[in-house]
Amino acid sequence: MKKTLLITGGTGILGKHLVTRFLANGHRVTILCRNPKPDLFPTSNQPRWLQGDVSLARLGLEQKSYQSLVKTTDTVFHLAARTDFKGKNLEAYTPVNINGVRTIYSFAAKANAPLHHVSTAFVCGRQQGTLSEQMLDRGQKFRNFYEESKFRGECFLRKQQAATALPITIYRPSIILERQPDRNSGGNFEKSHQHFDRAREITDGGLLIPDLLQAQYLARQEQDQEDFHQRLTAIIDAPDDLMPSLALQNQIAKRKAAALLKKESQWFE
Repeated sequence: MKKTLLITGGTGILGKHLVTRFLANGHRVTILCRNPKPDLFPTSNQPRWLQGDVSLARLGLEQKSYQSLVKTTDTVFHLAARTDFKGKNLEAYTPVNINGVRTIYSFAAKANAPLHHVSTAFVCGRQQGTLSEQMLDRGQKFRNFYEESKFRGECFLRKQQAATALPITIYRPSIILERQPDRNSGGNFEKSHQHFDRAREITDGGLLIPDLLQAQYLARQEQDQEDFHQRLTAIIDAPDDLMPSLALQNQIAKRKAAALLKKESQWFE
């Protein structure tokens, strides 16, 4: 049965792929965003665009439009978030990452629509060891206010999960990158370098995957063989106890780096 879906953050890296998949499957998709981009999806089944803002009351919509959306929405996917690390305090992230979660939950509850919320794996903060799907508040400290704001947003939803019957699903992706970025998602080399630098900053350089992905995709796109080789070699040579809580991910990165180095001569002329 085809559904009517409300998606926030539908113009972002993950949101674009989600919208494209749902449109291809014949679903009716409404995208709520501050700056609609009507030409973003070159498909016959087009999404409906609503100019709004999750940080505002009624999602920034007029009362009539809001009530109409409540009546017609079957499922909500909440991806909208402030994801940079430039904020100097928690208040900078509160409108979207905390209050926005409350606002979208209120909407989903009124619509009786299952809510799918995209959080982040970095709600673990500086917590060492395993943080399972059932765990959240372990008294952890955070590297930046982005992490803390996503943690607080997820805490709110966890309380609603325990108190209401509304289906709420929380996803915790780690670092999301595109295989073939375009200019709509910041797909230029300068910005890509900045994004990889920020990804390393999140884990204080303890996660090897950002360097792996930078070599695999960005260095290859730039045809920078020296950078490709140096990054992958550094990954292989990194100590096994670089960050014990990320040991598994780093071992996977090491194996992948070794496999990529074997293809170096194929990819660089």
